[in-house]
Amino acid sequence: MELRTKCGSTITVGVGAKAHLVAHPEALALLAEAASLMTLPATPAEGQVMVACPDLGRIIGRSGCIETASVGADEPTMFFMRAGRSVPSRLAPVAQGPEVSTFVLITGYHGGSWRLYTGFAGTPAPMEPHDKNLRPGSSEAAESLAFWCRHALVANPSDGPGFESTWNQVLEALA
Repeated sequence: MELRTKCGSTITVGVGAKAHLVAHPEALALLAEAASLMTLPATPAEGQVMVACPDLGRIIGRSGCIETASVGADEPTMFFMRAGRSVPSRLAPVAQGPEVSTFVLITGYHGGSWRLYTGFAGTPAPMEPHDKNLRPGSSEAAESLAFWCRHALVANPSDGPGFESTWNQVLEALA
């Protein structure tokens, strides 16, 4: 599958992106429209990542990420396994997020072409603390953990049951 951007660039939606989109069932129907509003750099650098958040001008869904009561990295909170994921995410104690008109597209430039990493209704958020692209001990990793101690994801009906843990326990289990 390929998407065409406002600037005429092409974004490839590969097998990995399709697997990642399982956690965002609303996304497939909106990808082409959102991409058509996105402009990519004319001379991208190898490995460059672009995050776009076009406004589609109407309510397109609900945000899957919400602000919550803050917890410390060593305080118990709820986690769950999202569909298509092998690591847990922090679970929001609500049934749904706020309505949104924006759609996030995250793409990367590799081997001379743009590739979709993910897309979802909502606004951009930092990578989750267990993301393999975060360098342990980096300021980016610390900012990610701080954000996700104040935010959580809303579970979809297809997600697994929740369980209690701490961010420190989740991160130690993945090390």
